[in-house]
This record gives sequence, structure tokens and C-alpha cells, in this order.
Amino acid sequence: MIDIELNEIDYRSITGIKIDDEIIDIKYKKNIVAKVANFLFNKGYLNKNDVPISSGFSRYIVNVEKIHKDGSKFFYPFKLDNGLYVETHNSPKNSCKYAIKLVKRSRLDNKKVKFIF
Repeated sequence: MIDIELNEIDYRSITGIKIDDEIIDIKYKKNIVAKVANFLFNKGYLNKNDVPISSGFSRYIVNVEKIHKDGSKFFYPFKLDNGLYVETHNSPKNSCKYAIKLVKRSRLDNKKVKFIF
């Protein structure tokens, strides 16, 4: 598990994430979920069998369609390299939270994940 909680960091100052010795630059916090998801799927840490990935009671972070659990459409869908969709309509804090959730759900050794400030 990732030992870091968002309360312990200033999520607004995150400029990147280092995953498995690769750095993902984060210019806009809304892109963090899409960039982390693309990385995890492209490297095989997540696959289509892991989808949908929920953010909570009514929404999905990643799905095969641009539709949430409750039937509503993704507000700002982003199409990943593999054709899956990520919802990018999140606050900066939730974007970071959902990126962490994706990493926790993956087959990645979470000790290989670090935020860059």
C-alpha cells in the first residue's frame, strides 16, 4: 500500500509521479488520473479485466464506456491508449486520490511510487 495520505501532502504542489523508475510529468492535476492510468495499463500493471474501477458509490474512475455506475455520462472523458475511458472531471485533490486508488488496485509494488514536488 502507499503509505502517503493526501492530508499529509500539499497535493497542489505535485509536479510529477515517479513510478517504477519512470517519471510522469504532471502539469495539470486533472490529467494525473489519465496519465497514471495509461502508464499502469501500458505496463501491464492493470488490464481490461480490472475494469470498471470505481471511485465510490456512483462513479467510475475507469470504464469501458463513458458511463458511470449510476448511468450518468462521464463529464470529461479521456480515452486511454487501450480504448478505455477515464473520468477527468475531478478536483485536484480527488485527481490525486484516484491516482493513488489506481496504483493500489494495480499489480505494482507500491514502494516504487513516489510523488514529486
